[in-house]
Amino acid sequence: MMQLNKKNTHHNHNHGSSCSNGEKIRATTTKILPQEIIDEILYRLPVKSLLRFKCVSKRWLSALSDSNFNLYYKKKSSSVFTIILNGNIPSVYYIDDDNVSSIKAFSLNVPPLILEEYNNIDHYWQRTISNACNGLVLLRISKDSLALFNPSTRCYSLNALTLDFLDSTSTSYYTDLGLCYNASMDDYKALVIIYCVYNSSVHHVFVSCLKSKKWVEITHVPFDVGHSIRGPLVNGHVHWTIGKTIAYFETTRNTFEALPSPPDHHKYLIIGSGVLDECLCIGRRSRNITEDEVEVVAMKKYGVAESWTTLYVLSILNVSSNFWDLCPLLLTKNGEEVLFMSNREEIWAYNPASNSYRKFDMPDDIPDDEVLCATSVVQTIVSPAVVLDAEQ
Repeated sequence: MMQLNKKNTHHNHNHGSSCSNGEKIRATTTKILPQEIIDEILYRLPVKSLLRFKCVSKRWLSALSDSNFNLYYKKKSSSVFTIILNGNIPSVYYIDDDNVSSIKAFSLNVPPLILEEYNNIDHYWQRTISNACNGLVLLRISKDSLALFNPSTRCYSLNALTLDFLDSTSTSYYTDLGLCYNASMDDYKALVIIYCVYNSSVHHVFVSCLKSKKWVEITHVPFDVGHSIRGPLVNGHVHWTIGKTIAYFETTRNTFEALPSPPDHHKYLIIGSGVLDECLCIGRRSRNITEDEVEVVAMKKYGVAESWTTLYVLSILNVSSNFWDLCPLLLTKNGEEVLFMSNREEIWAYNPASNSYRKFDMPDDIPDDEVLCATSVVQTIVSPAVVLDAEQ
């Protein structure tokens, strides 16, 4: 058996191949294993293993960099983690769904000038991270530029987009970021929502393809996005909650549309949204401020009003006496706990079976009153440089 493994390993090293130009890896082992089995093995390998395999040969690099492979890998991947940012890069904090006992951290090799510019951003009013799309997020690295970042591989491309329509000297506006993918164009789109801090009815929405890098203002927005709360990417659309309305950005037409509301929506205030088990979820609180519960409801079948289902009812008093924001982040792999961020300051885990709550201890270098940005990411090996059609 050992000899056979050695022989096969040696044989694959010399003659195993993968078709170039994005075709699937086809080694001589297909005589033993069907290609479908090999594909399933590759799709289930962790990101770290695939990154090592990219170094085997140019053919492996080409095949594992192919957009079709990355698409199917994302669909098959079950690894989800939450990244958390504050005003303290190059540290990026994360919670892995394999081990949700604590918040971990890794460092980015960020140039000192970029770090200085990032630290000058007002992180209360300026969202510094977008939703995740195909394992990628946009990072607001300075007042007038965005980077494209893959937290799984820890690779990023600086200056993915320049916010040349902003008045970089002004501090009286709020900005939010969105990221989505347009399959018909094979390109990503970035959205920036801007509104005046002192008059939220004064707002603007800009969209740009990452490859063309040309911003276009969306002049007709049927919602008051000046009061919006950015949500996750579900069914290919970025979502925002606007008062009692759940809106999404239609990627092909560059329009904002509304989803059917949950039952009794007039009785509740939506205080946040997220995605759990691939379903759009919202946190909502009764308009009666004396009631001390927050309901988490999920749209089990996207776009179908009748599919709204109550998942959890959380006690505010167990978490916070002033619960004005709730963002569902992820469901652990074993399904025992759901993670959520409250008030953009704290991360909690809720166990439905025991109806118990667990607050995460923040790293020492995050102040207690620090404003946090968090999003959940499916692990992929998509290269930001390739997405931007840039030199690697």
